[in-house]
Amino acid sequence: MSTAGNSERRSAIYVSNEGNITNANASDAKLSTISGVSTDGTLGTNSDALLPTEKAIKTYVDGHTGSAPAIVECYFSTPAATVLTLNTWTKAAGTSTEAAAHPDFTHSNNRFTYTGANNIIIHGFASFSVTAATNNKVFEFGVAKNGTIVTPSIMRRKISTGADVGTGALHFVITMATNDYFEFFIRNITDSTNATLELMNLGCMAPTPAYVGTIP
Repeated sequence: MSTAGNSERRSAIYVSNEGNITNANASDAKLSTISGVSTDGTLGTNSDALLPTEKAIKTYVDGHTGSAPAIVECYFSTPAATVLTLNTWTKAAGTSTEAAAHPDFTHSNNRFTYTGANNIIIHGFASFSVTAATNNKVFEFGVAKNGTIVTPSIMRRKISTGADVGTGALHFVITMATNDYFEFFIRNITDSTNATLELMNLGCMAPTPAYVGTIP
């Protein structure tokens, strides 16, 4: 393959039967580092010196689209009382079960951890039903990223009597880097009465790669 303009030959590269590439113009920085052709459909070598074939690219793209579910989600399969201190955010107690998985996330109790390589934006959600041990308690609910509450996610709910089951929902938008995680938190802004999330689900929509701007 060659590229020429008028009477000046600008550069040329040659591909051998073994797939090796030789650049006829070593001063051409754009081509001088290319040493071969790769048919690896995983792009696992992560090389700046290999050109992937059309088939390799198609294999990679086909393997990373359409196979994962649109969301990750968990729910409380076993509720438990969360021991609270006045005005202190506390991770909600209970045993969670994964309802929808994604290859770039891992689930542990009331936590999703991002394991992908690229920074992403997620649009997350949570809904809940809560009871309190005594009457007239005001609770706040929110999602924490790496243990720090995401302020725009906070919602507030009053439980008038111990027999009430209060419900609520919230959503949040955050950026995530590798090993970042999010969890569901609660706090009592009345006193130190405990609360029980009788039902809760937590998750996020399919992640969006790359972002511009500042998001918590």
